Amino acid sequence: MQFFRLRPPNFPTIRLSQFANLYGKEQGLFSKLLQLKSKEAIYEFFNLGVTDFWKTHYTFQKPSTSSKKQLSKSFIDLVIINTLIPIQFSYAQSQGKSIDDDVFQLIKELKIESNSVVSKFLDLKTIDKNALNSQALIQLKQNYCDKNKCLQCAIGNSLIVKN
Repeated sequence: MQFFRLRPPNFPTIRLSQFANLYGKEQGLFSKLLQLKSKEAIYEFFNLGVTDFWKTHYTFQKPSTSSKKQLSKSFIDLVIINTLIPIQFSYAQSQGKSIDDDVFQLIKELKIESNSVVSKFLDLKTIDKNALNSQALIQLKQNYCDKNKCLQCAIGNSLIVKN
């Protein structure tokens, strides 16, 4: 396994142990993931640690000082944005249901992502700081900026016309 440039709490061994705990703790995991609606319920659901062995290890070989090694709220937010919401949305669509309002409400409750793409957009203009907007900005960058389609983008067009 590669651990280069990872902080110890993000080591694959720790993440696998956390996932194994979740899988072992929850029967009908997929069904329960579909039922989670509020940010607080999701935080509680993912409030899990590691087994006793992993409390004192980051790798199989070397012991470390004991720690809980729980998922942070910011990590859970990323799981919600990049995994839980797409799963819930896709499953609802496949069943012919609409959960758009629930999805939008949930993503608006989450903090804005902290990454270079979002921070560069925030340097241009102040916006509401929630995950819905950060996802929109990432989408804009991928579909317009990265493809040099500035004139077809409202933001790019306004920047070019303004100058």
